Amino acid sequence: MWVYETFSDGDDSVPQAEGKPSPGGVSNNADGLTLTESSSSTVYRVAYDDNGGCLCSGPLSEYVKPGNSLVLQATFAGVPAEASTVTVAIPSGGTFSNVTVTR
Repeated sequence: MWVYETFSDGDDSVPQAEGKPSPGGVSNNADGLTLTESSSSTVYRVAYDDNGGCLCSGPLSEYVKPGNSLVLQATFAGVPAEASTVTVAIPSGGTFSNVTVTR
């Protein structure tokens, strides 16, 4: 399995504060992950820094064979402090409920 095919949203644009994306990012990172906080049903996307860099693993060029594993990370901003669990959605990878929030 090519890791970027599962974790990336496939878009190379960079989210901007005003809501309109700009070009200049990469499409092979873990920015396709989302969190949903259950009490408000708010969906959170992976955070970006001020220079447009994804605060997530990348570039993802690894191929993972069955039975092997790979550690990835992603940072999410704005998740309420009282949220202890979330639902994690991975593009092409499924949805995982009641995942413990680590701060």
